[in-house]
Amino acid sequence: MLAFISFILLLTLTATYLGKVFAGKNAGLDKVNALVSPHIEKIALIGLAYGIFAAFVTPMTVLNGADMMIRLAANILIILLCLPNVFDKLVANYQDKLNSAVLDEMRHLVDWANRNAKMVTYVALFVAVLLFATLLR
Repeated sequence: MLAFISFILLLTLTATYLGKVFAGKNAGLDKVNALVSPHIEKIALIGLAYGIFAAFVTPMTVLNGADMMIRLAANILIILLCLPNVFDKLVANYQDKLNSAVLDEMRHLVDWANRNAKMVTYVALFVAVLLFATLLR
């Protein structure tokens, strides 16, 4: 069940990012982007919480090594795709309580994810295909 939720969430986030890259070139991606964009902060917040939860639970529930690696990669990519949308909102409440070095490194991670959004999206699409293959087995 976790793999199916990861698959749907990963496809939604990937379609959203691809919709931004190929704006106006694909009607299907434009429809998904129009549906998801107004709710992206809620989806990203739920996706971030789910990705962290699933990343911790997956090693305990999956016995096959290859399936576990694919699912962990999917969960990490969900976290990477969700983090830029909700990072500033999450950190605003705890900015004075967090160590400045940790906060700077977290900002560097978010900046890296934003700069390489196209590459991360293509990797996420590839992992989504692998995750779909593991779901069909």
